[in-house]
Amino acid sequence: MKILVCCGSGLGSSFMIEMNI
Repeated sequence: MKILVCCGSGLGSSFMIEMNI
């Protein structure tokens, strides 16, 4: 099962994490 996590901060930087569980 693959889940995509998107996180962002107020500084305008964002990153996406792909986890394979």
